[in-house]
Formats: sequence, structure tokens, C-alpha cells
Amino acid sequence: MDQGRGIRDSSLKQVGELFGNIGWEKRLCDLNEEEVLAITLILKRISEGLDDEYSSTNLTEIYFRYGGGRIGLTESDIPF
Repeated sequence: MDQGRGIRDSSLKQVGELFGNIGWEKRLCDLNEEEVLAITLILKRISEGLDDEYSSTNLTEIYFRYGGGRIGLTESDIPF
């Protein structure tokens, strides 16, 4: 198995398990504070290795395409 793909699959599996635990049918506005914190903490932990896992992907471009620039960060602030 491709080592890089295995790592990516692991990250995606963790996200899937997270949302499975919370409930796939739950809307963002229906999450309680603990669920939001859990999502934030787990995604933060997973994201720490994204630059290694997705080295061929332009993560900065994706970040800004989906609204990352709206929270006041610049490209130099992004850790990947």
C-alpha cells in the first residue's frame, strides 16, 4: 500500500469517526459547545501533519478558496 495514501486515509477515517460519533444528521447550528470543541481539537490535531500528507496539494490555495482569508489571516500566518 502507498504509505502517503495510508496516512491520508487515516486522517479521513478519523474525521469520519468523529462525525459518526456526533451524528452525521446533525446540523452545524445544532451542535453543542462540547461537540464544537471536540471537532476543533480533533481537526487541529489532524491538521498538524497535513502538509506532509498532502504535499502535492496546494493547501494554502484551498484554505483561501474556502474562506480562510475572511478570518484575518494572511498566507504567512498559515502553518502549511
